[in-house]
Amino acid sequence: MSDRTSGKFKTRINSLIPDFLGGFTGAVAVLPQTIGLSVLLFTSFGMDASVGAMAGLLGAVILLLSSGIAGATIGMISAPNGPVTILLTGLVVKLMPDYSSGEIMIIIGAVLLFTGVLEILFGLLKGGDLIKLIPYPVVASMITAIGILMLKSQIKQIAPTVSFDDWTTFIPVAVAALTIGVIFLSQKLFPKLPSIIMGLLSGVIVYLLFTLFVSNPNPDWVIGRLPSLDFGQILHRFDGVHLASLPWELILTSALALTVLVMIDCLLTALVA
Repeated sequence: MSDRTSGKFKTRINSLIPDFLGGFTGAVAVLPQTIGLSVLLFTSFGMDASVGAMAGLLGAVILLLSSGIAGATIGMISAPNGPVTILLTGLVVKLMPDYSSGEIMIIIGAVLLFTGVLEILFGLLKGGDLIKLIPYPVVASMITAIGILMLKSQIKQIAPTVSFDDWTTFIPVAVAALTIGVIFLSQKLFPKLPSIIMGLLSGVIVYLLFTLFVSNPNPDWVIGRLPSLDFGQILHRFDGVHLASLPWELILTSALALTVLVMIDCLLTALVA
């Protein structure tokens, strides 16, 4: 091997190491967000948390591979989106009285499909320039309101049944408080380390320590074992679903609202990145 070829090889290896470390850090940072948001969405229409976790992980793999191959804004990591999850969860709650779980999954899929089509159209028509016309207080208040809704949706998960007669009911509250505290403190004390990962590891370790003193931990405190992929069972959920009976007007209006929300959120994130 010539010196020139050896030099190019070393340069290539040296450039791949930061890419690998960045990809690893991004993947680990996306993991808790992916699981949490997917569980929130899927449990909203009666499915097991483990099913939501599996769907979130598969979706994150496809999303990260697609964005990595297509290229994206430097400094941004593609990941499941909190505001999008809140909007879809609200849509699911609205649909539950009138539609089955299979129909709801198809409706959500149709909303996301049309959202993607509308985003492409807005991109081709330079729709991103419209953000210049939106007052910043309006955008900030919208993102803040979505954050409050996310916090509200997780209160029951953090403190489902707190009772002073049973100290173990405070375990979820204690673990959540410590996780949040570590995330904020690590940003100040260890700015070079990913705060989300620090909070995740600290929360898991503290939870495991608590379970050493509890004879029968509440199964609702953990997501549970991930299910095996049974495509026959998945397809069985869609039996009897007729496309003509779906609420297409609601699907299109939800897709339009989701498109505007995603555009604003992505553009603001890109500005920060």
